[in-house]
Amino acid sequence: MAKSFEPSVVERGWYEWWHTEARVFGPRSEREGGEERPPFSMLLPPPNVTGALHIGHALTVAAQDSIARWRRMCGDDVLWVPGLDHAGIATQTVVERRLLKEEGLTRHDLGRDEFLRRVWAWRDQYGERITGQVRRLGASLDWSREFFTLDDARSRAVNEAFSRMFEDGVMYRGQRLVNWCPALRTALSDIEVDIKQIEGPTKLSVPAPSGSATAEAAMREVELGWIETFEYAAEGGGPGLRVATTRLETMLGDAAVGVHPEDPRYAALVGKNLVHPLTGRLIPVVADADLVDMDTGTGAVKVTPAHEPNDFECGLRHGLHAAGLFDDSGRLVQSVWPDGGGEVVPGDLVGADRFHARDAVRALLQQRGAYVGREPKSMAVAVCSRSGDVLEPMMRAQWWARADAMAGRAREAVSSGETAVRPASAEAEWQRWLGESRDWCVSRQLWWGHRIPAWRVRRSGGAPAPVPDGPGEAPAVSSALRRWGVFEGEEWVCAADEDEALRIARLAARSEEAQASARAAGLDLSEVACVERDPDVLDTWFSSGLLPLAALGWPADDAAGTPGDLGLSPSLRRFYPMSVLETGQDILFFWVARMVMLCATVPRETSATSPGPLQSPFEQVLLHGMVRDAEGRKMSKSLGNVIDPLAVTDGRPLADMLADVASGNLSAAEAKRAEARILADFPEGIPASGADALRGALLHLMQGQSADVNMDVRRVQSWRLFCNKLWNARQHGVRNV
Repeated sequence: MAKSFEPSVVERGWYEWWHTEARVFGPRSEREGGEERPPFSMLLPPPNVTGALHIGHALTVAAQDSIARWRRMCGDDVLWVPGLDHAGIATQTVVERRLLKEEGLTRHDLGRDEFLRRVWAWRDQYGERITGQVRRLGASLDWSREFFTLDDARSRAVNEAFSRMFEDGVMYRGQRLVNWCPALRTALSDIEVDIKQIEGPTKLSVPAPSGSATAEAAMREVELGWIETFEYAAEGGGPGLRVATTRLETMLGDAAVGVHPEDPRYAALVGKNLVHPLTGRLIPVVADADLVDMDTGTGAVKVTPAHEPNDFECGLRHGLHAAGLFDDSGRLVQSVWPDGGGEVVPGDLVGADRFHARDAVRALLQQRGAYVGREPKSMAVAVCSRSGDVLEPMMRAQWWARADAMAGRAREAVSSGETAVRPASAEAEWQRWLGESRDWCVSRQLWWGHRIPAWRVRRSGGAPAPVPDGPGEAPAVSSALRRWGVFEGEEWVCAADEDEALRIARLAARSEEAQASARAAGLDLSEVACVERDPDVLDTWFSSGLLPLAALGWPADDAAGTPGDLGLSPSLRRFYPMSVLETGQDILFFWVARMVMLCATVPRETSATSPGPLQSPFEQVLLHGMVRDAEGRKMSKSLGNVIDPLAVTDGRPLADMLADVASGNLSAAEAKRAEARILADFPEGIPASGADALRGALLHLMQGQSADVNMDVRRVQSWRLFCNKLWNARQHGVRNV
């Protein structure tokens, strides 16, 4: 026995023995048989394959591993499941950035198939690295059950869930406002949106419209932080109305000017028309108490339904036309206003980037005497966390999940005590957030992810092809109709492959119900010319939201060997619902709430012990705070304060830390800032402390659930010394007992 504690030798040796010889990481019921021991199950939040783990992951591993080992000591039948998340937009952006930096290429240069091959290669490289990190941290996971959220079993679960939601009317397609990133050309979830507070005129560096979203050379500066006022003249003369906006270019899509119904200044104008200063079309003055605060600004508000959420709701209330102004990359496009309103965009502005258009619109308003002026304005700017681009609210056709019933089920799970959320203070926030839940946009305009199993039907105009009659025809048509629908004038089917999509489309044509729906939308269910699969992929949170089910073998085959509503996999019967989820409070709503919403509502399976819908996926949810650096700052690669757990366990020389920055995806400015921070914080590198010392330090620093953890690497060294004291105490005991 060594005289002093050497973690690199001791920890690796014991871990391999636990895993290969003792085989203590899997459930005891599978090793020894019998199910008399109480089951206990957990799911490790799957790390994203965007790169190596950081110290925040180490905290989750330390907390969950402590729970798992304790429950084994108590005699429970413990299952702890590992996995990796494909992390759609995050991984695609990282690979695109690396591709551009090293080869000067974009994904469009490669094409979808070759680009996806590159992403899979990235996944293999970093997936193996991440797994090695988790093992080095000593996590007692059942590695025989390791999953990847894009593997075949998880893909099957995702397709099955989407199909069931489509059949039940929960999934639908529609044009609504989304967070749109012109640089990445995709809708975003709220977690991918950063809010920057600016105080007056401020220049931000954003991707140029003509280049890649990740090209350092394609960045440009735009100035934000102004509010600009212009005037609408009244039709037929008389006083007009002045309105102010921070996005002057959107005035091209104005559909009305709103005033408060109790504002005496504008009572005579309500119901009358104003003249658009650039196109000459007439727009109404509408009274709307929900939109307008008569004591703010001029008391009059421009209404642009296609580019502002509150304006969109106002447009629905007053039946206003929503004219989309921009293409996917943020350039002005032409459209025609209904009822003879003429062109929306002046011809010489078509094709202009939105920020260039802002300057051009200002100049035109000045020429026509309608521009009043501008003044500094403090404002919150929504920015894409992946590309750094300023986001644009846009109307885009997307797939949506109706959230009311799912959110209600998730609220009920917590209020009834079916799922306990700790700390208890988070329960009130859970109820508030889910009580305000809106329909969930589940589609993304990306290439990396679960391809949406939906197909648009194109009809030829000819007579429908005959479908053989028979005793099974009526049930077949009825079943097909559950996977067929018309959404805003487009015919769609939900199917696993092209053959099934064609079959459903042809069967639907035999239904009077489908024929009536199609006629109402101006469609004719003639012979099918072709079906075209939606090129979009599903939101990463959709697939990860199914993991408590999918990681345990859902959907299971029934006795006939087909997916059905009869059975559950042995793992689901034994270990669902999971006993505990321990995770960071920052993803309570983006991930934890989604899991409860989906897993407690989508399955139709029943079991002898649990008739009816499955339970909420967790008995307890335990939340911890965010890991920050020693000074309390959020960890960021661009700040140089992100810590690789293995740099702490095994040590990392200063030269290697600086080399990591140089080989990464940071811009020159970010790399310079990161190098300066590393030199200041770790002038001699990071000494080796071992996994036990790191885990002990992290758990000690938690200081209570949900409190943020300020991580000072020097604290780990004290735990390294504590481990050595335990080692010496054991030596003393062995020699003297």
